[in-house]
Amino acid sequence: MKSVGEAMGIGKTFKQSFQKAIRSLEVGRAGFGADGKDSLIESLTDDDLKQKLIIPNASRIYMIREAFKRGWSLETLFGLTKIDPWFLDHIEELTCFEEEIRSAGTIKNLKNDLPLFTQIKEMGYSDRQIAFLLSTDETTVRKSREEINLFLFTAWWIPALPNLKPSPRISIQPTVKMMRVCRLIKRKS
Repeated sequence: MKSVGEAMGIGKTFKQSFQKAIRSLEVGRAGFGADGKDSLIESLTDDDLKQKLIIPNASRIYMIREAFKRGWSLETLFGLTKIDPWFLDHIEELTCFEEEIRSAGTIKNLKNDLPLFTQIKEMGYSDRQIAFLLSTDETTVRKSREEINLFLFTAWWIPALPNLKPSPRISIQPTVKMMRVCRLIKRKS
């Protein structure tokens, strides 16, 4: 019997949340692809890939990525997977954006292009994924990001309460859940 698990990723956008959720699966992935662990999927023929896309399974999301890399249309993938086109569109954008990251060439070039570096992080790419795409190491990416003051900022907030006056009917106990919100900021030097 297999257990059914779940993953959660909180971010400003679907793409960021999706990448974080994949990292939280504890399957050794750095995010949605771009980590060098797709060699088995890349070796599939188009017919094999098509057959595997029809049947829901744990690795189907990576097969969808491979199909987009091969130039398959969103409509074709919707027909095979029945996954809502809204999700497929975002997955396709993440897949295509890998080439945008690769086009930077080196971490030095990426470091000099703050808008692109910021966009990459806002789309949820981990330092390890960026390192893989630029043929460097994760530590170099992190140090480069820190040198240009691009940091992950975590804020804790509590929703506004309906009544600010103390009242025996309103209890500010641990029942008020805190939500972790992550966003990137450019820390001022």
